[in-house]
Amino acid sequence: LSEREDGAALPRLSVDFHFQKQDVESVVRSHEIIDEWLQSEGIGRLHYLTAPERRDEAVLNQALDGYHQIGLTRMSESQSTGVVDRNCRVHDVANLFVAGSSVFPTAGQANPTLPAVALALRLADHLGNLVKRV
Repeated sequence: LSEREDGAALPRLSVDFHFQKQDVESVVRSHEIIDEWLQSEGIGRLHYLTAPERRDEAVLNQALDGYHQIGLTRMSESQSTGVVDRNCRVHDVANLFVAGSSVFPTAGQANPTLPAVALALRLADHLGNLVKRV
C-alpha cells in the first residue's frame, strides 16, 4: 500500500507492473506455433510486420497497461513465487480465493476471457466440493 490515500481515506494500492522476458517470449512463440499450424494444414501463413530480431520489441511496444492485466495475483506452487495456489486460494489464507486472469502465470497470445471463465468455473466446482465436505 502506498502513502497516498483514496477518496475514502484508505491507502491507495501501489503496483509494480512490468513485463518479464517470459511474457514476451510466450507471445512471440504463440504466433510461431499458429504460423506453423496454418502452414502444415495448408490453410495459410502469418505475415509478420517486423523482422524476427525485432519481434520482442514490437510486442513490448504494444503491451500497454490498458490491455488485459494478467499476473498480479500469479498462480504458483509456493508463496515465494506467487499469490495463489493451483486452486486459486491465496497462499496461507484458508478462505480467500481469486478468480480471473490475474492468476495466470504469464500472458498468452490472445484475449484471456475464455480461459479466465474456464478457470472461474473450475474454481466454482472446487468450492462446491469443499462445501459438500463440511
